[in-house]
Amino acid sequence: IIHYIMDCCKISEKEFKAMQIVPNPIETLYWDYYVYVREHPVNEWPHSTYILRGETDDFCSRASMENFAEQFGCELSEQPGGEHWFHTPEQLAYFKEWLRQRL
Repeated sequence: IIHYIMDCCKISEKEFKAMQIVPNPIETLYWDYYVYVREHPVNEWPHSTYILRGETDDFCSRASMENFAEQFGCELSEQPGGEHWFHTPEQLAYFKEWLRQRL
């Protein structure tokens, strides 16, 4: 996600390091947090995890979600026509039903 936001902001890693903090309309980026994430990759995920992604989510790629789900044994579901942020009445109804089935 950090790389996606960097791409949206059209900044390189070198520029990010120099700026340290990159305010933007999506989510403020912090260099210290980026360094932490790079130095502490997720190598195990010992919890049962269920992921719901929107079909048209352009914030987090389907491939990255599939890779994570496969690597850590998570269930990955996709809402047809859904976006990254579930916000319409239809999307929220789908999400609530999806959640109800898993709790």
